Amino acid sequence: MVPLLSEGMRNRLLGLHLTHAGLAECMIAACYQSVLKPGGGFVDVGARIGAHTVPMTRIVGATGTGLAIEANPDTLPRLKAALAAPGVPQGVTQVLHAAAHDHVGEVRFHTRPQGQDGMSSIYAEALRTEDPGPKTTYPVPCTTLDAALMAHPLPKVDFLKIDVEDAEYLVLRGAGDLMARHQPLIALENLPREAAARGGYSAADWFGLFETAGYHLVDMFWQPFTPADFTAKGDLPYSYFALPQGRDLGDLIPDHVYLGRLMQHARRLDPGFCP
Repeated sequence: MVPLLSEGMRNRLLGLHLTHAGLAECMIAACYQSVLKPGGGFVDVGARIGAHTVPMTRIVGATGTGLAIEANPDTLPRLKAALAAPGVPQGVTQVLHAAAHDHVGEVRFHTRPQGQDGMSSIYAEALRTEDPGPKTTYPVPCTTLDAALMAHPLPKVDFLKIDVEDAEYLVLRGAGDLMARHQPLIALENLPREAAARGGYSAADWFGLFETAGYHLVDMFWQPFTPADFTAKGDLPYSYFALPQGRDLGDLIPDHVYLGRLMQHARRLDPGFCP
């Protein structure tokens, strides 16, 4: 794969990405805006208040289908209200209150209701210490994505977004059938080393999961993400895409379009940013 960016430009954008969460969110949106079409399907794991769920619902429209999975009981009413708002196609996106996991059952779920909207995790350590308010722990149902899609069938899944504060590995362990059957583009927000330490898995476990499923990983700058990157020193992005082997992001969204969006959002976050 030819690098989309020079090393110097990638390092500058990485610095912006690590200090401005909005850059990753904008690029995730750029991908599903290209991948999803009317009549398509999506799954949003860690839907929170619907920041991505609602736009995806609008894109797939009345003939499409979606599934939004959210474990936080404090956030759930806001997600449902966002999907019920005027202008959002109704009856398109189902909402499931559960934590996506590698098994079906129950799990302890942690949140700080007064902190960032929807900031919550099955890992108490993943909550930001700077957020105000007490930590609240709830028992919530958990399910695998494969089991969720058996209970809430979707004809097709073109795009899968996973943002569950370091529990992405567990979610993917429970999504083998989904990945094999639908082969969606997967957008992950994941802190690779921190998540592995909390989840008790290795780089070999992480990359082996994708290899077994027939997928490969690239970071948000379209650079291949490899075991050597995982173990090397230095900062890593926290936004990645997983694609079926033989497919590149450029097959789904033209390089110049993605690069244009990247630079546009970088300048929006930092008006002084100059390519």
